[in-house]
Amino acid sequence: MPGRGQIAVRVASLNDLPQLMAISQAAAFSARWTEQQWRDIFLTQITPRLAWIAWESVRVPGEISGGANGVSDLIHAADAGPPAAGPSLSAAGAVTRSRPRPASSAAVGFLVAQCGGPEWELENMAVLPAFRRRGVGSALLAVLLAEARARQAERILLEVRPSNLPAIRLYGQGGFERLARRPGYYREPVEDALVMVHVL
Repeated sequence: MPGRGQIAVRVASLNDLPQLMAISQAAAFSARWTEQQWRDIFLTQITPRLAWIAWESVRVPGEISGGANGVSDLIHAADAGPPAAGPSLSAAGAVTRSRPRPASSAAVGFLVAQCGGPEWELENMAVLPAFRRRGVGSALLAVLLAEARARQAERILLEVRPSNLPAIRLYGQGGFERLARRPGYYREPVEDALVMVHVL
């Protein structure tokens, strides 16, 4: 049942593709990418991208916890395969080193961002409905912002549907501000897009 484990974030890999696609399909506002579009994130760097996946892990006896220092190192050191061993970022922002997570752990959210040059773009983000309002989105945003700062990005842009009020609130709490409005940007259904920016 949701709510019993700790939410942690690690770098995603091609091995996570089935879980990433399943989360996307379950989230009402997630961009509906094809399988090839998902594969391109990991197989080509023509458009440089980073992807992170959040999961619920059950704390294991003997786990060693540390402070929230070195988040950029954490992102690169995190295990990119399905059984996450090594450092991870909890929803509370604490870096932990834990044993491989149990097979029962489940992926609950993701974030994908273009990361080339001084201007980044948050392209796609989703959290399973049962895990919303538990800090999953905030943890994903925290990792994105930390990595962007470490790579000396200047700002991060995103588009969001005006009707997606929970996401707008989350982005606002994460330091994003409204920048512009793009009429008729979205399809199925047709809707404008709010452009938001976080200046680093």
